[in-house]
Amino acid sequence: SEDGADSFFKLWNEFLKKEAPCYFEKLIKDAESKTGLVADRWRFRPMRSRWGSASSERAVTLNTLLLMAPEIISAYVILHELTHFRIPDHSSAFWAAVGKEMADYSLHRRWLREKGRDLLSFY
Repeated sequence: SEDGADSFFKLWNEFLKKEAPCYFEKLIKDAESKTGLVADRWRFRPMRSRWGSASSERAVTLNTLLLMAPEIISAYVILHELTHFRIPDHSSAFWAAVGKEMADYSLHRRWLREKGRDLLSFY
């Protein structure tokens, strides 16, 4: 039933939000340590079209659906968002900075474009 599906999605989202801080903690610490870039605040929530976002207030929001992606994909998204604290756009300098920390980032970016759609369609 539709009510059953709604209840499932609500419980599933609550579960992902609860687990996200523990799941991402090591990846966040590793990325912050490697880059020297530190977010003042980390948030985790379901998002329909983005994997993450970084604000000028040094807050990073990560899509809870990343918990269902390979860990390296989450590591890439975390690095991507932290890099925005240094370079706010997607210029060649931005991608060079990401590549300096994660040489194979383009593989993970491609994974999100090709396979990430399936995860985003979960909502």
